[in-house]
Amino acid sequence: MAADKRLSAALTQIVPGWLKRTRAYRLLAAIGVVLDLLLYRLVEGAKLRFPGSGDVAAWDDPALQWDDPTVQWDAISERGDLPYHSRDRRIRRGRDEPTEVFAERLRDWWGDHKQRANAPALLRQVRAYYYPQTFEMQIVSPNGVRYRMATSGVITRDIVSFLPGDGRFDRWARIWLYYYNPVGFDFDGNWEDLGTWDDGGFWDFAMTLEDIDRAKTVPREWLAGHIGEATLVISHSGISREMSIF
Repeated sequence: MAADKRLSAALTQIVPGWLKRTRAYRLLAAIGVVLDLLLYRLVEGAKLRFPGSGDVAAWDDPALQWDDPTVQWDAISERGDLPYHSRDRRIRRGRDEPTEVFAERLRDWWGDHKQRANAPALLRQVRAYYYPQTFEMQIVSPNGVRYRMATSGVITRDIVSFLPGDGRFDRWARIWLYYYNPVGFDFDGNWEDLGTWDDGGFWDFAMTLEDIDRAKTVPREWLAGHIGEATLVISHSGISREMSIF
C-alpha cells in the first residue's frame, strides 16, 4: 500500500490524543485539507517550469477524493502546462504531434531560438510541426543557395541553378520553400478548371482556408525578419502548385 503523503494525515499522527476527538478533529481535518491543497499547488507550480511535468487542472477534479490515501499527488499529470509553455516560448505544436515529442521540443526552446531565422532552423521546425508525417523539403534563395532536408531529417547545403519566375536576381530578400509529396496538401484539378468561389477552399488546392493558414504559420514565424517575400511550393509527382506565405 502506498504511503499517505498528505499533511492532514501527518497532523493526526503528531497531535495529542485529545485533539483527535469530535470537534477538535473536525477543525484539524479542515486545516489539514487546506494545507494539502497549498502544498499540492506549490509542487505543481514548481513543475510548471519544466514542460510536461505539471498539471494545472487535476486539483479541482470533482472525482478526486482528498481523503484517499492511495492518491499519488506527484503522479497526477495531464500535461496541462504545455499550452502555456508553447505560448511563452513561441514554439507551436503540430496538429498530430505526440505530447512527449512536443514536451521535448519545448525543453530545447532556448537552443532553437538561438538559431532562429536561418534556413536549417526553419526546416527543423516545419518537420517537427508535421511530425509524425515526414516529407522532403528544401529552401532555395535567388542566388541558388539550397538547403535540403531529407525525410530522415538530415540537412545538406549546396548551390543549384535557379531562375526566379520574374527573372529578377536583384530582389535577393526572398525565398522559396518546397514541400515534396506532403500528405494533406492535395490539388483541386487544374488552374483553368471551373471552381466555386464560395466553397470555403483555396483555389487550386483541396484545402480549407484554415488549413492554408496553418501551413503558412510556422514559416512565417521562423523566417528571418529581412525576408520580404516567401513562396510555399507544394509538389506531388512532379506537379507543383504554389502559394504566397507573405
